[in-house]
Amino acid sequence: MLGFESERRLKDFFVAVGDGERNLEAARARLCSISDFAPRSAFDRMDRNMSGALSSGEIINFLRDNSCFHISDSEAFSLIEFFDSDGNRRLNFQEFLQICLPCEDNVLRNVCLSRYSRPVSRYDFLPRDIELAIVAVFEGEI
Repeated sequence: MLGFESERRLKDFFVAVGDGERNLEAARARLCSISDFAPRSAFDRMDRNMSGALSSGEIINFLRDNSCFHISDSEAFSLIEFFDSDGNRRLNFQEFLQICLPCEDNVLRNVCLSRYSRPVSRYDFLPRDIELAIVAVFEGEI
């Protein structure tokens, strides 16, 4: 049996987790609601060495390009470990989609996946609103 204080703290913890998940899902929906957002273009923008997979260094570089300096290398690596389904310590495109696309809105998810992906070269940037929306999703996930 838990004491009153322990129950209160546990309740507060679960409420905070629920709020965080709700905020993250809203950030994903905002990102996918931007009509120019195409997941493949976003992935290619972050994959600067064009290897077909994202390393923690590439994620950190993307965040730094967008003035997000409070996320550490170890936090980016933990994010990759969480979503890395094949154990290669990198995010492939399908794993990247698990981070960026909404979990609850399948219509928005499918609309987003069907968008035209413009080619992104090694030194290109996406429109600022898209880059900042991606940062918000990654911050929320981390």
